[in-house]
Parts: sequence; structure tokens; C-alpha cells
Amino acid sequence: MPSTASAGSPDRAPGDTGLSPDELRRDDDNFVPPKRNPWHFLLIVPFVLPLLTPVWNKQSPELFGIPFFYWSQLALVVFCSLMVGLVYIMTKRK
Repeated sequence: MPSTASAGSPDRAPGDTGLSPDELRRDDDNFVPPKRNPWHFLLIVPFVLPLLTPVWNKQSPELFGIPFFYWSQLALVVFCSLMVGLVYIMTKRK
């Protein structure tokens, strides 16, 4: 006898609909597979730049008495946020 348990019952894992991946894909007639977009490669920059610690590990030049290491890290946060925002704007679906 097949199980008549609901999705919230202890017989199924949370999120398990009981459908195979092929059945799930057939359910959604508007499914559009994600495309590779060259804009996504710009997301490598905010990931790699903070890892280049020898570039940031110095005292001068100072900005308003703040050592280079600190103000450059703050500038990097702003730069990386703008980069991620740019990629989002350029790749969002209309």
C-alpha cells in the first residue's frame, strides 16, 4: 500500500515532495534554465582582491591619519558592494 503521508509527516524529509526531478521540471512550463553570463565573471574580483594581503599590508600612505591597511579595506568593502550591485543590475531578468 503506498504511503499517504503528507509533506509534514515524519515519513518524509522536509522539502520532499515525493516527485522525481524530471516530474518537477515537467510541472513548471515556464522554467528557463540559467544561462552563463559574462557579467558573472566580475564576481571573481570581489572574491580575490581581499585575499591579496601583501598588497594591503602596509602603513603608508595614510588618509586622515588612518593607516593604508584600514582605509583600503573600507574602500574595498565599498568597491566590492558596487561591483556586486553592478552585476545584479546587468543580469537581472526583465
